[in-house]
Amino acid sequence: MSLQSILTGKNRSTWESKQFWEDMCPNLSISDDLFIGASSFGTKEGECERRKERLIDDGYALVDDTIEGEHATQSLADAIMELHKTHSLPATIILLYDETWRLAARAASTLTNSTHSKNHFNFDMLAWYIDPREGAAGFSPHRDRQPDDVKGSFHDDKVAKYVTMWLALTDATPENSCLYVIPKTFDPGYTTGDDESDDGPDPLTRALPDKCAFQNIRALPRRAGQSLLFTHRIMHWGSRGNPNSHDKTPRVAISFVCSDPSFEK
Repeated sequence: MSLQSILTGKNRSTWESKQFWEDMCPNLSISDDLFIGASSFGTKEGECERRKERLIDDGYALVDDTIEGEHATQSLADAIMELHKTHSLPATIILLYDETWRLAARAASTLTNSTHSKNHFNFDMLAWYIDPREGAAGFSPHRDRQPDDVKGSFHDDKVAKYVTMWLALTDATPENSCLYVIPKTFDPGYTTGDDESDDGPDPLTRALPDKCAFQNIRALPRRAGQSLLFTHRIMHWGSRGNPNSHDKTPRVAISFVCSDPSFEK
């Protein structure tokens, strides 16, 4: 089964059926009228301000608070693994289910409280299933956004107008793939912008001009339920894990974004 084979006109009555998708992930639900409470996580006094400072200084911040209760992450991780292994479907199909949106609502509060009052949840969401034994790896080094006016993509207090929360649904380690970043301090293109001309220097080469510069690369492993925040300008990537690792758990993760409504308009 593949997404292409499901989403055809001939099968329309099948994939339009809520029951069809609920049968794939019987431990999750799809409601016609979903009520989402206002609970949040990672909003302890002082922690949000600390994260804001780290976002300004480093371009990223760790959220060490985990979501209350293992079920919140484990049920989504199990469902994404089932979608991949049994149905060969991409991880982002998890956006169909209520539990994802309950988590998104909680993440939205953490994002706004840790960044800027004008940054709001913008429904930019992705999910990943990365299994090193299948030769999978995360995205290669990149910035999430390349605005023409880099300075204008930050608020007056230097907080970014676009911030991602990347949340681990299983442990994310160097063995099964985690995120790596080049902190703002060591990235000359972070605030000044990159030369995008045909013969301009590659942003990664500018940030890593010699072998000593590679020591600035920072691995950001996360336990299941922990997350990290990073701005649209930080250079980041998902590593290629170890296919020979004794730990056979794939790296499963989901991301949410908040942004200023004026961003990219």
